[in-house]
Amino acid sequence: MAKKEKSNLRVASDEMSSSEIHSIILRGVLYTLKSIFTSYYVSENIEALMSYINEKKIIDPKEYKRLLAEAKDFYPVILCALFIAPIKNTTKNYKLKSLAKDKKDELFKELHKIFMDFFTDWLCNVELDPLLYYRIGLSYNKRFNIGLYIKKQNSYYLTEIENQILNGQILDILCIYMIEEVAIQLGIAGLDYIDYYKNVNCSINNDSLQDSIII
Repeated sequence: MAKKEKSNLRVASDEMSSSEIHSIILRGVLYTLKSIFTSYYVSENIEALMSYINEKKIIDPKEYKRLLAEAKDFYPVILCALFIAPIKNTTKNYKLKSLAKDKKDELFKELHKIFMDFFTDWLCNVELDPLLYYRIGLSYNKRFNIGLYIKKQNSYYLTEIENQILNGQILDILCIYMIEEVAIQLGIAGLDYIDYYKNVNCSINNDSLQDSIII
């Protein structure tokens, strides 16, 4: 009996499993969606989105189900899954606890491109506080045109170019904010994988901010 009990003992370790790290990433995604948007929802093309994810095979089905049970919503789980492969590859299957600055910068740029591409096609329906979004944009030296956003919310017609400008601004700020939030959660867990945005240049435009608040 004593031998059996002894064999079941586990040595304490600060090593985290892949699932634990995925849950940390998911936490960062959930914090992002809850803090940057007043509401978000997927109302259409759900089947097309799921087909896209299944074709990409970005997450193991069992891990997807586990994270879905945590999030209670499939959309943040998909966003979490998009983080996994780049981080996993860069950190040698999570064996590294920190990365050199150049590797962190490369990872930030890779993630930014992944999410810009994804959100361009698959951003869910969102509602946001334009003043909050504007202030977040200022912290990144990014434009957010409050005037265009309010016009759109009040059912004013926007030209195709105006829509592209507004959507590009929303997506750029969202991507940076979410990557930073995930970086913070990983950092709290002792995983130094991603630096803050100010250390990385992944801007989609370099326009001045002077007219971004004009209504």
